[in-house]
Amino acid sequence: MIPEKRVSSYIIKVSVEAGKVMLLHGYSGAIDVVDISVADLLCEGQTVSEEGMDKALMQSLSKRGYLTDMSKEEENEYFRRMALALHKKDKLLYSSFTFVVTYDCNFRCPYCFESKLHNSESKRFAMTEEMVDKAFSAIEGIRQQKQRPSKKIELFGGEPLLKENLSIIEYIVNKGIDKGFKFGAITNGYDLEAFVHLLSPDKICSLQITIDGMENMHNSKRVHKDGAPTFRKIVDNIKLALDCDVCVTVRYNTDRNNFDELNLLKEYFDGLGYTANKRFHIDSARLENYDETLDSKEKQTFLSQKEFVKKHEALDFEYGCHDYAAYGKIYRAIYRKEPLPYKSTFCSSQTGGYVFDPFFKIYPCWEVIGDKEHCIGEYSGDAPKWHEEHMEYWRNDNLTCHSACRQCKCALLCGGGCTAHNIRTKHCTHMMELIEYAAKRAYNNYKQTIT
Repeated sequence: MIPEKRVSSYIIKVSVEAGKVMLLHGYSGAIDVVDISVADLLCEGQTVSEEGMDKALMQSLSKRGYLTDMSKEEENEYFRRMALALHKKDKLLYSSFTFVVTYDCNFRCPYCFESKLHNSESKRFAMTEEMVDKAFSAIEGIRQQKQRPSKKIELFGGEPLLKENLSIIEYIVNKGIDKGFKFGAITNGYDLEAFVHLLSPDKICSLQITIDGMENMHNSKRVHKDGAPTFRKIVDNIKLALDCDVCVTVRYNTDRNNFDELNLLKEYFDGLGYTANKRFHIDSARLENYDETLDSKEKQTFLSQKEFVKKHEALDFEYGCHDYAAYGKIYRAIYRKEPLPYKSTFCSSQTGGYVFDPFFKIYPCWEVIGDKEHCIGEYSGDAPKWHEEHMEYWRNDNLTCHSACRQCKCALLCGGGCTAHNIRTKHCTHMMELIEYAAKRAYNNYKQTIT
């Protein structure tokens, strides 16, 4: 009797050039480039045998996971158990830490998800030295429970790097350095010149700074509370940071109105010499709508995932687009000849994220700061007081909690979508479009390294 095998339900196929297809397996980690004739043999749900396929090829495809002895139900269950095991491992290993230095901000960007917090006078506070001391004490206790605790703390807000908060930022950074930490900051970059002495590979070593188009477009989207233009000052401050050997990622919040300026901005940075610096990067990220009160005209501003990807493909943008790290994972797997790395969660909020705010509150994620329903603890005492029910909600969330994700071949590259966004409405990342785009870029860039 000729043995039969079923074609796996977790094969991702991407056409990378004429006659060539990249195969990515959704849980084995295999990644291979094969002739299109081989890819055509792998039709989901079908069975194959040595009678219809070369024996050596069948053995190879089986070893890589593309052919399986499991039924569809057995394979789905195997995938589920693997996802749960990955989640358990990551909860044991990892933690991440963020300081919300203040909820205050010197900008009034129209799309900001924290706009209600900025407009509340009760939120116009910054962390105190007492808070910083107690936050670091809490972190030390958390780190003892993790096998690979983070050695980096993100500074967030509001706007963390307000010049009026210089003294507390100095206190945070100096205390953190003594404890072996480095820092990153999510900042608008407007007051950055006041913090130059804290910018270095050993202190504040990375910055994410948003620029949303060329000067006029940016100034209409990144609005200073006093009405002052912000573009040129931020651009000048980026140079200050690069001169300090700090990594700078320019975040470009992309919508239908400003996409056409993406390449113009890149060319502008070319002229300034920024793009020649290996520490400089542009992250084009799709601006998403989470406000159901917008009228139909306002909603038309937002790009779908498919439109977003197609526009980047047509532009052939050097830095690609925000793809939830798909490009990096695929490129490294090809370059290093290693399996694809997988995860069953979207971010650290589901495994070990701790966000300390200036009211002695701890949250799992900066998307829900200020929302008492998602506060996982308080750090005003000698030891943190944890809200176990809230903690369990976040730490137990993984892709197996969502029926669509459990059978999605892309799920372990995606992680199941953002928990904070899923609270509002089920949020699919539409990962297939991003994987196809990332795989083509990775393949083409790898080819350039070997020719």
